[in-house]
Order: sequence, then structure tokens, then C-alpha cells
Amino acid sequence: MGLSRGGLLKIIHFSDTHLGFNDLDVLSEDNINQREADFYDAFSQVIKQIQEIKQDYIIHTSDLFHRSSPSNRAITFALEQFKIIDSLNIPFIMIAGNHSTPRTNLSSPILKIFENFENVHVAYNQEYKKIEFEDVISHALPHMNDDSIALLQIELCEQNIDKNKKNIMMLHCSVGAWYLMQEFQEFGEWVSPSDKEYIFDKMDLETIKKKTEALHVEQKNKENEAKTINYDEVKHKAKQEEFDKIQKEKENQYCAMGELKEKIAKFEGEIKTIQNSLDNNETQLKKYKQKKMI
Repeated sequence: MGLSRGGLLKIIHFSDTHLGFNDLDVLSEDNINQREADFYDAFSQVIKQIQEIKQDYIIHTSDLFHRSSPSNRAITFALEQFKIIDSLNIPFIMIAGNHSTPRTNLSSPILKIFENFENVHVAYNQEYKKIEFEDVISHALPHMNDDSIALLQIELCEQNIDKNKKNIMMLHCSVGAWYLMQEFQEFGEWVSPSDKEYIFDKMDLETIKKKTEALHVEQKNKENEAKTINYDEVKHKAKQEEFDKIQKEKENQYCAMGELKEKIAKFEGEIKTIQNSLDNNETQLKKYKQKKMI
């Protein structure tokens, strides 16, 4: 595939889609966890944009799935979406992140299921992978459970830089902010060696998940803020539903009481009528007895 008109390289880049993620006890209309459904919806919107934009390459820099062993629903959804992507005949390059990489060798990497797609290129074996095209080289550095091997893999990346082509570097790691991994409980992510950051300047494009401390903090703050807002909305909705339920029960009780009062009033009227009839009969009986005595 050649470059877009004018020699410019047009790329769609997205990341951290975390398919299968769920949170909060709220269900969608399809009886799916609402947060999980939101992530599927967001991914579908990206695919729609990809179909509309005539890009040269599509890049996904990690964590397609939220877990290394995702649910059947998450896998099925992903396969359906990637079938659409593959039919567009646009190179799609993707690397594995810490969420979608098995912690042991006993499990097979989930991204392996995309190997049979003609236009999908994946890097998931915890090592550098050179993915080369006519005009572009993608230097893919997926997540590595053992960050002690990262230096060697980055050196391999540096050795494969081709000045005659566009070089795209794809990483899933922290750059110069190792302490954030502890603060935000992202212990699984490896940290890019600071003495190798000069390689970024040799690239035409670096697609890094978390490039700076500020961006990372901002992202986490927004996520936490959104989660708090969503949680407050859920609590408010639950309280409102509980209040409406109580109000409905009260209304039903009032209706029942009203019906009961009407029945009581009706019975009282009937009793009064019967009593009047008895009183009338008793009066007639007294008159009859008096008349008979005379």
C-alpha cells in the first residue's frame, strides 16, 4: 500500500479498548453490564469511523481485551468487528498490553486468534517484532512481564530503523514514571529505559500508551472522576427508584383504604336499613299486641 495523496501518511490510532470490562451493578436493555456495553459501543463507533475515513494504516497500541482470558461475549464481539476491519484491506497493526498478556507460559496469548486475518498484524510474544510494509516499518514492542529483557528488545528496535522508510514505534509501557505504576496499581507494566529515549527522535511517529507523567495523571483523574460521577448517578437513580416504589405502594394503600371505606360505608348503610326495618317491625308488633289485648 502506498502513501496517501501528497506523500502524507494517514493513520488511525486508538488504544486501551478493554473489551469485556464491566463495573457497577447496572444492566443494559440487552441484559449486559452497562459499562461493558459502553465499551462495546465505543469500539463499534471507532470501526464506523474507520470505514468512513480512507486511512493508510490502523494502529492499536495495547489492551484490546481487559483480561488475558476474556469472556466468550468479548471474544465473539472482537472477531465480528475484526472481520469488518479485515474486509477493508487496510493494514491493522496491534500490540499486546499487560491486561491481555498471560502471566505464565501455561496460557496461550489471546491475540493469537487474529493471526489468520489477512490484514491484521499482531505482536504479543513479549519481544520486539518488525512489521514491514512497502513504505513503512512498524517497530512493535508489546508488553513484557519481565522488564529486564526490555533493554535488549529496544536495542533490536534501534538496529532495524530504516531511514529510507517511515518508522513507527509502538510501545505499551511507562516512560519516565515508574512510581506511577505503584500509585495506580499498574504493577504489570514495564518501564522504558530512560537512557534509550533518544530513539524516539529517530522515529517518524511514536505511539506510546502513556508517554508522560502529566498525561497519565490526567487520564487517571478523568477516569476516577467519570467513575465517581457514574456511581453517584447510579446511587441517585437507585434511590429515586426506591422512592418511586414506596410512593406507588402508598398510592396503592390509599386506593385500598378508599375502597375499604366505601365498602364499610355501604355495609353501615345496609345495617342501618336493616335496623330501621327491625325497629319498624317491632313497632308494628307492639301495636298488634296492644290491639289484641283490647
